[in-house]
Amino acid sequence: MAGVLHAYDAALPPAGPALLGWLRRHRPDDRLARLGPAPSRPDLPEPHHALRCPFGRTSLAGAPLSRLADAVDAQLVHAWTVRSAGAAMGEARPVLLSLFAPPEPTEARQLQAIREADLPGTLHLLAGSETLAARLADLGVPAERVHHLSWPGLAEPADAERRRAVRQRMGLSGEDWVVLAPPQRLAGPALRLAVWVADVLRHADPATRLVVPGAGPAVEKARRFARTSGCPELVRFGGPDADAWAAADAVLLADEAGWGQAPLAMAVRARLPVLAGAAGELGALLEDGETALLAEPTAKPLCQALYRLRHEPGLAERLARAAAQRWADTFSPPAALAALEALYERLAETHRTPRRR
Repeated sequence: MAGVLHAYDAALPPAGPALLGWLRRHRPDDRLARLGPAPSRPDLPEPHHALRCPFGRTSLAGAPLSRLADAVDAQLVHAWTVRSAGAAMGEARPVLLSLFAPPEPTEARQLQAIREADLPGTLHLLAGSETLAARLADLGVPAERVHHLSWPGLAEPADAERRRAVRQRMGLSGEDWVVLAPPQRLAGPALRLAVWVADVLRHADPATRLVVPGAGPAVEKARRFARTSGCPELVRFGGPDADAWAAADAVLLADEAGWGQAPLAMAVRARLPVLAGAAGELGALLEDGETALLAEPTAKPLCQALYRLRHEPGLAERLARAAAQRWADTFSPPAALAALEALYERLAETHRTPRRR
């Protein structure tokens, strides 16, 4: 089995912690390294190694990370942020960078700087879907190769007893209609839009509640927005991801920039209907009216679609069932693990340093 060192920092996308936890359970010999100081994000996994960065800059962590990779006999580094990928490129070993959406302008500049620095490592990209992989290739993102892997859905349908217990802990009743808005990226307006949509919708359907799990700047902005807009009782923030999925009746993915593959996989596995923004990556993955509802990512269309999802007889169940049937194999955890391990082995073969015995 290829030796893998996973590197991440405070910019780890919201989907990262659950996926790293899943890998940690199934690949116990892999090592996790966090670059930089401990961030104020309770969702981040506990690392095996915490690396101090000179002057607090992740970009200067290359030497400590290279020494650690040698010490743990890693044949490749799986980087989960662009900055950690740059730090890992200082040695002649393959670096696999997971991207959940096309890079933001700052990330694109960082990737270009990595390429122009002519570092000895080889950079490979891992996209969350074939659609995203094609977009990255079209954008000319600098890398040796773009691979794709459909991340697994790690949620399961909740039975009635667990659902009732979780709702009670969260202060939700059995009569509430709970919309889950999982963070799709650390920053961005999508969560504030989701709060606004739920606030507008409650005037037509007072039982609507919104659940926003996780942590990060986008979650904190949504929390402040809910407080200042006078609807804090409408939204439940924080708490374990598993609880949030168990309490939900539907999933709202409002970010028009994409980022939705991992939460989509979770929704499919949990048998929850999805309402997604029509633009971006998810618009190419989902079929409106067949496997999900798609709407323009603005308040009025999303409100109308949520109201339809709530009140049209049989619609939510039909969409959830159709999506589960269509994507069952794609979002299967065993299939995703097998595909990722095969990719690790292929990349490790390019690292010619013999492993220690």
